[in-house]
Amino acid sequence: MKLIVFSSHSNIHSEPKQVVRMFEHGLETLHLRKPNSSLKDLVEYLKLIPSEYHNRIVIHSHHKLAKKFNLKGVHFSKVHRDKSYNTKLKYLSFRLRFGNILITRSCHKIYKLQENIDRYAYVFLSPMFETISKKSHSGLFSERHIKKALATTKNKVYALGGIDESKFKDLYDLGFEGAALLGAIWNTDKEPFNAYLSAVEAIKDLEREQTLVY
Repeated sequence: MKLIVFSSHSNIHSEPKQVVRMFEHGLETLHLRKPNSSLKDLVEYLKLIPSEYHNRIVIHSHHKLAKKFNLKGVHFSKVHRDKSYNTKLKYLSFRLRFGNILITRSCHKIYKLQENIDRYAYVFLSPMFETISKKSHSGLFSERHIKKALATTKNKVYALGGIDESKFKDLYDLGFEGAALLGAIWNTDKEPFNAYLSAVEAIKDLEREQTLVY
């Protein structure tokens, strides 16, 4: 099972340094989502990340920065899908400008996992549980419906929302490709880098257990 880390929604002074340490210790993908950050803010953030790690970052807003910084990909929010890329022609126009850059999206309804599956490298299903970063967001899906959907979709699906180490086994059993961590990294008593290392070890322990079982 794979791990993806989301950036903190707020501006944490040490965040870029924490992220670089995560990259140095194997983090493959960071989703850079800063809803309240300006274009200038994101440029400054990216400049604090060594260019060798830019190809591990998926950006959620100001998509043109993906091309400028040679980022891994872009995330299409509902606003993007509804206004900017809501037709096949607009989507093809995006592809002409950005090439084969990775594209992701989030789904908040299970049936959405089957939509335009050829466009996305992977999708998020959220919120899975009451989220750590947004206490008002509780899980929406039944285990039976999740298992059925994950067994039939061709999309790679990551769980998002309220995920911490205690949920990894459940997510594995349900058939998720991996887990996305946000609050479990930035909203805990642990240093973010240490929280990431702990999650990595938890995944390794789970995989060792599954190897023994099979």
